[in-house]
Amino acid sequence: MTKQLLGALAFLVTLGFAATGAADTIPSDWAVRDDSTLVHAPSGALCPLEIASFKRVGIESKGPPDLGICTYAGEQDLGGLIRVRQYVRGAGETPLAAQNDQMLIEPPAGSPKIVMGLRAGPGPDKNGAPTQQSVITVARKGLLIDCIGRQLQRDRSNGAFDFALACKKQQTE
Repeated sequence: MTKQLLGALAFLVTLGFAATGAADTIPSDWAVRDDSTLVHAPSGALCPLEIASFKRVGIESKGPPDLGICTYAGEQDLGGLIRVRQYVRGAGETPLAAQNDQMLIEPPAGSPKIVMGLRAGPGPDKNGAPTQQSVITVARKGLLIDCIGRQLQRDRSNGAFDFALACKKQQTE
């Protein structure tokens, strides 16, 4: 191949990677809008390039019940996730998470509509250091969208909650 053709191919590959925010393959049922926002068609979930100063750095899908996880990085040790998943009765990271999911998808007869689940507490360790997380979950079209902000426990900022709240605003119908 000529140098010009190789240069053009390299430019196109680089442009394709920039559209997702990283060199990831876009999972099925996801599409890229003109503004580089990733959209999950069945749920309408949105993963913009940036939320509350957090930048999208990747997307992956582990397969059902997870349908896609957009990963975000903030300053210092702040991080965020937007996770789209199927509801699995009784399953959740914690008993409160499972209860919140059930109330969103299968509310008791006659109860008011629940618009979101909110929980905060310990998160997974990051490089051996304990973290705390804020999670806001909403239901859309029978699927669950988790807005998860994480930070080191020693960090006393509101960064994790700020991400979760800004993400939830993106997901509102």
